Amino acid sequence: MKIEIRWSPPFKLGKYYKLEDPKSLPYGPGIYMFARIYDQETKLIYIGKALNLKGRVKHQLKSSHLREKMKSKPGVSRVLFVGKLQTKSGQEVDKALRIVESALIAHALDEGHDLVNYQGTHISTHKLTFNGNREARNLTGKSMLVRKTSKG
Repeated sequence: MKIEIRWSPPFKLGKYYKLEDPKSLPYGPGIYMFARIYDQETKLIYIGKALNLKGRVKHQLKSSHLREKMKSKPGVSRVLFVGKLQTKSGQEVDKALRIVESALIAHALDEGHDLVNYQGTHISTHKLTFNGNREARNLTGKSMLVRKTSKG
């Protein structure tokens, strides 16, 4: 299945977690990511999917768990990235969104982002570190985070 997401420019979150321009949030299905930016480094906090982006993002901004995680120090800005699913004829929207959300969460964890899950709690991860042969390390990277499963 070919899936396309079209990202909008980031939305700045002002004081009290208000969007600076809420009217420009897109309707329809897509993906959203809350993040903090400090010293040119963007750290993802939450990744989600929605059949109605505008409604879901507004609901998420009221979440006390997410707001607690989004607290920032002076000099740290909070942003929201929104990507609209570019639907194709016959495409299963919910399935496409699940695939993209899952892939983005896995990628964010691999990159070391400290995400919160659907209930606003920390996603438990294992940290894998690879040492030794440089050729093998080039294939695996130096380290990665993987989600803990119910079996460990």
